[in-house]
This record gives sequence, C-alpha cells and structure tokens, in this order.
Amino acid sequence: MIGGFLFDFDGVLVNSMPFHIQAWQEEFSRYGVQIDPVDVYLREGSRAGAIGRALVEKAGLNLSDEQLAALIRRKRDIYRRITRAGLMPGAKELLSELKQRGLKIGMVTGSIWENIHTVLDDQTIAMFDAVVTGRDVSHGKPHPEPYQIGVARLGLDPADCVVVENAPFGIESAKKAGLFCVAVTSTLDASKLTEADLVFPDLTKIRENLDAILKKAQAAGQEMQAEVVQAK
Repeated sequence: MIGGFLFDFDGVLVNSMPFHIQAWQEEFSRYGVQIDPVDVYLREGSRAGAIGRALVEKAGLNLSDEQLAALIRRKRDIYRRITRAGLMPGAKELLSELKQRGLKIGMVTGSIWENIHTVLDDQTIAMFDAVVTGRDVSHGKPHPEPYQIGVARLGLDPADCVVVENAPFGIESAKKAGLFCVAVTSTLDASKLTEADLVFPDLTKIRENLDAILKKAQAAGQEMQAEVVQAK
C-alpha cells in the first residue's frame, strides 16, 4: 500500500532553479567562465560541492578544495540575496491532497536548510513528515543514499513510496533506492527524464492523475516485493 511521497526541492516544489543558475553564472564570471544552464540542470539534485567541482573541471580551472568551498559559500550568498523563488504552481494543493488522503510526505534535497528557509515559511515546512538535506548524507544524488534515508525517516518500505523528481541524477537516485519515480518537466524536457516511471508537465497534472499514479505505483511495488520473495 502506498504510504508516502518524497519530493525533490529545487525545481520540483519551488521555482528556484533560475536563481541558482544566475548565482552560478555570477560567481563563475569572476573567473571569466560562462556557465551553460544545462550543465547545472543535468546535475541538479546532487550537493553543491559536486556540482561546483563538475563545473570547475569542465571550465578547466585549477581550484583546491578550499578554493572550491569558498566559491560555494559565495554562490550560496548570491543565491540567498537574489532569490525570489516560491512554491511551484499546484504544489500547495498537491501536498494538501496527499495529507488529506493520509499519506506521509517528505523532502529529499541536495540543498541546505538555509536555502529551504529562504523560500518556505514555517507552516509549509511543518507539512513534511521528514526532510533530508545535502548535509544529512555521505553521498549525494545520484547515489541512492538520500532516498534510502528519506524512506527510513518516513518509516516506510521502498515499495510503499513514490518519488517526484525533475532531473536525471534524482531519478537515478530514486530508482537505485527501489522507488517508483514520477518526473516533471520543469527544467528539462521529457527526453532527458526517460528513466522515470511516469512523466508529467507539472504538479497540477500529478494531482489530477493521482489515482492512476497510486495504482501504477502500487502494482510496481507489489511486483518488486514478489521479486524479493522469489530471490530468497
């Protein structure tokens, strides 16, 4: 029985990615480097340090770990200064619908609490039964650890959870953790999200198709549990 949903934060629950892109671009302009937004979108969901290191290496910059850490701190300061991010259309309604149905909800993000509090008010944060940030894990997405921790904090089995993601790294993390994954095309088109079980344009469409999603996720979970039993 599906008992919970786990959501990515940036680009899924909140429209923060344009401001993250702007912050990365502003910080890298110090080095005369132009950042292609797609390079961030494809890695979105992983921790800032991993994204920053990938961007540094692609740009051919020779930065030490200490210099990269300073770059990340400056980027975060820029983001919190410029962001005007808020909840995605349909987010509040979907979260409320899930709670009304008695489902648990969690957030699994590579972001940090400071960024979450910059965008969400306390009332919205209180809706979540569990939150996993980039500082709670040893390995960020696409490693399965973030979603494994999220499932554990909800007190559920992987077969009883649905993930909502928007990026390849997040989808890979969810699938490696044994979870049914629904993707939204908020930052990338569907051709980049093919590893998800279902793809929708936005959260409103997810809410409109919630019964069908739950039915498919339930069937997938039962199949996974049957495979585990057979393996024993």
